[in-house]
Amino acid sequence: MFIKACWDGDEATLAAVLALEGELAVDVHATRWGLTGFICASKRGHVGCMAQLLALTGPRRIDVHVAGERAFRRACGNGQLPAVELLLSLDGDRTVDVNASGGGALRWACMDGHVSVAARLLALDDGRAVDVHAGGRGHANEAPLRLADDFERGATVGLLLAATGRHAPDPAVVRELGLVGARADAIWSGSPLRGGRGVLVACRASRRAGARAGK
Repeated sequence: MFIKACWDGDEATLAAVLALEGELAVDVHATRWGLTGFICASKRGHVGCMAQLLALTGPRRIDVHVAGERAFRRACGNGQLPAVELLLSLDGDRTVDVNASGGGALRWACMDGHVSVAARLLALDDGRAVDVHAGGRGHANEAPLRLADDFERGATVGLLLAATGRHAPDPAVVRELGLVGARADAIWSGSPLRGGRGVLVACRASRRAGARAGK
């Protein structure tokens, strides 16, 4: 009942379950499907449930860092921006490591086309900057851009191509992916297709046109 309440975002049931005492007291650190209640609430974006759990103290205090910041990575990977914001607001010993698990949070956000979350991560300041150039999921480097390209997440590709400074993509990788010349045009067109796929198609069309012109 506890984990189901967290998964469903049922704040009333969660409050009632958390109030149980003695032999009926719930183990807030228990797992189901390999997920704790807090990870479930974060993955599903239920910030009300997250807040209730974060308020627990003593032996019931929630470890937000369990399984390599899995709560944060799941929130990012599912595009749950309010949950991401809540987790980013934590401080002290609860400060989230945004680059945990090899930069999994940004990687999953880009792979699944969650542009608002990816943009929020890229906007983090110098003291907490994400590593946009990290590898992962079979890629040696620039995994966020490569995965966004692999899964045809055009809007995310555009976001990453438009990045500047420390977040600017490796030019060699941009060329390898055939996105040369598309940087200035790679902005989200608002295409109703999944993840703004129209942008990626336009990028590749630009590449092909450039190739034909060079023949």
